[in-house]
Amino acid sequence: FLFLIEAYRFGDLSQVYPIARGSAPLLVTVGATLFANEPLGIAGFAGVFIISAGTISLVWNHGFWEGTEKRSIIFALLTGLMIAAYTVIDGVGVRLSGNPAAYIGWLFILSPVPIASITIIRRRGDAIVYIRNNWKLAVIAGGLNLGSYGLSIWALSLAAMAHVSAMRETSVIIAALIGTQLLGESFGKRRILAAMVVATGVVLIAQ
Repeated sequence: FLFLIEAYRFGDLSQVYPIARGSAPLLVTVGATLFANEPLGIAGFAGVFIISAGTISLVWNHGFWEGTEKRSIIFALLTGLMIAAYTVIDGVGVRLSGNPAAYIGWLFILSPVPIASITIIRRRGDAIVYIRNNWKLAVIAGGLNLGSYGLSIWALSLAAMAHVSAMRETSVIIAALIGTQLLGESFGKRRILAAMVVATGVVLIAQ
């Protein structure tokens, strides 16, 4: 959470998010191989790599580094590393728990405590005022987070971690589609190509 917040302080959502999400599946592949004895076959690895490449390709617009605050790239990559770490930990944890629903419940009860405490300490009264004024949106966002990552953890108990992580990152393409429909953004040739690349990776994983 802290790395992602710092990444957004220095960079745009359209750049930070694809880098953070796109780098994670490759790192999950390494972590799952080392800590869960879950190596991928050639087709599976190719699928994960292609999905990551397609996701990260969304930032390639007029040059990767041009006009970019370097700290945003660093924090985005650190966020990707942390995403990979908690994905592998949750994958191992939910399997050892023997009860995915209980694991998910306790995770969402305990995980907000550290970041909420840090926010209150750093922002003090401003944090309380913000919560008071925006609690409805916070509840909606929390519910969506519970649903999305809860389903991901459940999937981690059933399938290879690298595959679950890679499929989860297709949300970047879905977000791009939502942007065109709700925000009037142009999908453009670059996004069409990225979507085709990601779709190819999904097909390879399904083999």
